[in-house]
Amino acid sequence: MVGLARQQAAGRARIDQAVLGEPLSPRELVVLALLAAGKPNREIAEELVISLDTAKRHVTHILDKLGVANRTQAVTRARELGLLRKTARRPSAPAANATDHSLGVEEARLGSRGRLFRWSGA
Repeated sequence: MVGLARQQAAGRARIDQAVLGEPLSPRELVVLALLAAGKPNREIAEELVISLDTAKRHVTHILDKLGVANRTQAVTRARELGLLRKTARRPSAPAANATDHSLGVEEARLGSRGRLFRWSGA
């Protein structure tokens, strides 16, 4: 059963990226998930232990490959293509000023095997 789910996810990832002229690399998908979490380039670099210039280069490649002009458009386009999907989770301990809504967790499909990278931004 798990094997079938993985095969189906892998098939969707191949189809989704097939519409792109050049598919996003696994690292670019991770950066895309961090973009979707609202991370600036500096935080992306820190999280991935890469230089700021490398983080900027990944973002530029993502924008070019998705054919968009900015980060917001990249996230929207990636969701349309099924490269990112939004899931919900509840915070473990609500803050004093927290509202009663779920926090978003971004997931990016990695490669043709359909593995998921989850990023909560917390």
